[in-house]
Amino acid sequence: MDAHEQEEEGTRIGEVLGERWRLVERLGGGGMGEVYRAVHLALGRTVAIKVLRPEHAWNATTARRVLREGQAASRVVHPNIVRIEDVGVDAKGLPYLVQEFLDGLDLDAFALNWRGVVPARELLPLMIPTLDALGALHDAGILHRDLKPGNVFVVKDGARWSPRLLDFGLASINDELDGQVRITTSKVTLGSPAYMSPEQFRDPRALTPRSDLWSFGVMLYELLSGVLPFSGATVGALAIAVSTEDPVPLGQRVPTLPPVLAAMVMRCLEKDPVRRPSSVRELIAVCEEALTELPPPGEIVPVEPTGPVERPVPAPVIPLAATVEAIAPPPVRPRRSLAPRALAVSLGAVALIVAVVAAGRGAPRVTAPVEAPVAHPPPPIPVSAPLAPAPIAAREPVPPPAPLVAPAPSVSPRPALRPSLRPTATPDAGARAVALPLPQPLPVVAPVAAPPPRDPPPLVASPLGLGIDPQYR
Repeated sequence: MDAHEQEEEGTRIGEVLGERWRLVERLGGGGMGEVYRAVHLALGRTVAIKVLRPEHAWNATTARRVLREGQAASRVVHPNIVRIEDVGVDAKGLPYLVQEFLDGLDLDAFALNWRGVVPARELLPLMIPTLDALGALHDAGILHRDLKPGNVFVVKDGARWSPRLLDFGLASINDELDGQVRITTSKVTLGSPAYMSPEQFRDPRALTPRSDLWSFGVMLYELLSGVLPFSGATVGALAIAVSTEDPVPLGQRVPTLPPVLAAMVMRCLEKDPVRRPSSVRELIAVCEEALTELPPPGEIVPVEPTGPVERPVPAPVIPLAATVEAIAPPPVRPRRSLAPRALAVSLGAVALIVAVVAAGRGAPRVTAPVEAPVAHPPPPIPVSAPLAPAPIAAREPVPPPAPLVAPAPSVSPRPALRPSLRPTATPDAGARAVALPLPQPLPVVAPVAAPPPRDPPPLVASPLGLGIDPQYR
């Protein structure tokens, strides 16, 4: 509509149609006419009135057809069909229809809540009653001829949305004007050709209920995928695409759809009307089946990963000896001087290590660099002697500490002390004993129960697995 037409339409505010409907506000316009909010003069009831544009009301036949369609629609009582209140012709000879005023939005605006792609779980509960309303029209012998998202209105019905089918029958005025096809005016075709069937482009007089099913399939395809199945820069190019091209399968565009639903939409888009579903009842059955294959509202749907997924890996169980570097420094660096008695005890432990080395050289290699003898405070109790070298010495992973905490060697505690002091007098044994490969004591000595120590107090286990005299802790 140009500026002159808008000004002319604006001057209609305040007019009274049929001596009872006062035009209050212009709500919008479409290819066929202008829509106004109006009130009943006597009852004060608010309604919506659609007035046909002058270019579509150029002869008496058109006016009669509008009245006939309005009268037929008023006889179809269905909760999902907009209610027709009145029909008539204004003082300018323009037909008009009075229908219930709906406070809501059409499916085009509704789809914007999901950026144009409505989830099937949200859409199908609206499409099933819409199909039922369309079936009621077909049963009454009325073809919609202009089914599209803009002609399906949704209103709040309590906590849920409820659809209303609008503008049925008016598109037939666009298609048949005394037998002449008029689709060349841009105002007439805006928005509608994208939903027209191949036969509607060829011969609008050959339409059947299956032509409406084509339009429904296009609408469902668009709402579920966000794109139209056919496109063209002009109406002519679009007509060629609709008549000759195959659309991208809906299941390919939206792989998460139930296959039965995607297949049903593609059947609606068959070029040959005979290959489309036979009636809306068949479509309703498919939509209801598809709903059972969708997760219920609010349920989280697991999505198959499209790439490698990083999963949390549990921390490995590392033997105590393998982490000796992390925990060794506090015991290795003495924080206080030890008594001479502690020095003698440490030298005894080193001597015992040398004795064990001499006993078996076939064990795995374990090195134990020690900074100074005074850095190791465990007493020379044989039961704890095997514990000392294993955790301190390890620089690389070794078997778990359980095997290393072996029972005491077969030698008795007292005899073990006397020979252990002699190797310390040799030049190399005392200085480099801990640098030699140390055997694991378990394979070389038979475990026997060791008697409790007599002189030293009870030992306390340190973080390194060493036996430490409590008075030096």
